[in-house]
Amino acid sequence: AIKHNKPLIVHMRNSENEVYEILKKFPKLNFVLHSFAASKDWAKKFLKIGAYFSFSGIVTFKNAEYLRESLSILPLNKILCETDSPFLSPEPVRGKPNVPLHVIHTINFVSEFLSKILEKNPQEIMKKIFQNSLDFFQL
Repeated sequence: AIKHNKPLIVHMRNSENEVYEILKKFPKLNFVLHSFAASKDWAKKFLKIGAYFSFSGIVTFKNAEYLRESLSILPLNKILCETDSPFLSPEPVRGKPNVPLHVIHTINFVSEFLSKILEKNPQEIMKKIFQNSLDFFQL
């Protein structure tokens, strides 16, 4: 990824320490933590080494308060949203197969949630999340 100036998408499941130990060795690496679902402490650590954080439908689940705490401490320019199709459908379509169209529910939720913290219009936040995707993928 570094050699070809390409972004890296990292799938991390119950392996925060191992992934962190590897990624911190590559300070020039442009990477996103796909379907981020770790604690606020891990978010802080990964942020220090340049991570982007992509949130899936999990962030909309009632029992995901820990994840919303992680989201709340991140700078807006490091936040992305995703579907993780066909899994992790967001509220209000939880329990159904996920499709790309459902990402709007995740983006709406994240934008509304962050608008209260950042005291910004949700539409501005939504536009910034979209721009973050373009920036990360160099589009």
